[in-house]
Amino acid sequence: MKVLKFILPMLLLTGCFSRQAAMTRDGYSDVEVGMSASDVTKLYGKPYNIYSKGDEKETYEYIEKIRIGNEVIEQRRYYIVIVDGKVIGKYMKLSNPPTFNAIYSDDPYPNY
Repeated sequence: MKVLKFILPMLLLTGCFSRQAAMTRDGYSDVEVGMSASDVTKLYGKPYNIYSKGDEKETYEYIEKIRIGNEVIEQRRYYIVIVDGKVIGKYMKLSNPPTFNAIYSDDPYPNY
């Protein structure tokens, strides 16, 4: 009975856990021209930043950090260009952080 009292709350807590969707290289390759902006955010979550260009054009920015241990070895920025609620294009930028200066940056997503 004591085991059941321990296991039941643990099952309830783990059932509530959900990992937030994130953009990865595979996800980026799955984004297609014509896909709706709402589908992009459903699949990959809220973008890190949205750049507006006029009334109808927006660019969604997603960031993926590749780590070895606690060290970021590569940063990938994925940009999805949206016009009238539909994807019209996409591009990606790869960067490697500086070896030592990264720990002194105030920006949580520095632009290397």
